[in-house]
Amino acid sequence: RIVGEVQDALARGTSPGQIAIVFRDPAAHLGALTAELDEAGIPVEYDVRIPFESTGLGRALLLLLDVGEQRATYEHLLDVLRSPFLPASDELLDELDAYVRRSRGREAGAALAWLHRHDVQTAALIRDVRRACRVTGSGDSERQWYRLMASMMRSAHHGACEMTRELALNAAASRVFIEAVRGVDALGSVGPACGALTAALREANVAQST
Repeated sequence: RIVGEVQDALARGTSPGQIAIVFRDPAAHLGALTAELDEAGIPVEYDVRIPFESTGLGRALLLLLDVGEQRATYEHLLDVLRSPFLPASDELLDELDAYVRRSRGREAGAALAWLHRHDVQTAALIRDVRRACRVTGSGDSERQWYRLMASMMRSAHHGACEMTRELALNAAASRVFIEAVRGVDALGSVGPACGALTAALREANVAQST
């Protein structure tokens, strides 16, 4: 319907620069709208702001912050482990879930102990997250978070050369994350600063302009 109305407006001689499409929640509509406008051959510029936690990378990072501060439930831990931003395979995570169900102890700590024994790479990433949480608010925090985030982007996008919408959105989210880390580091409060980082990110938006 939106594309049809845009086509009608253009047919009536309306300048493309005078047509605007506005959503209260663009994240829920942008993918479908982009595909329809492309199919109709209608050139468009996007200026979209999406909540940080609505992006793939943003959700994964917020879950990892909970894991790093030892606030995460087992369900939250499994959610982030199954995301494409972490290296654990689906087969291994199925084994982890079976182990947790057999032990009837649905605690994140027990699951992490199992990971340390069975998946060195993922366990190392979780350790690095906890280390980064401990030093957030110090001068060393940005470098550690950047290294972690770069590893997560490689896991999800496998060094892709084509700039897809998803890659562009996650790249924009990564910039928002680093800016938030810099802001919290500038306050110089180690320890509670990781909680301040989480709070700032839950209020942050990611701008996608094309």
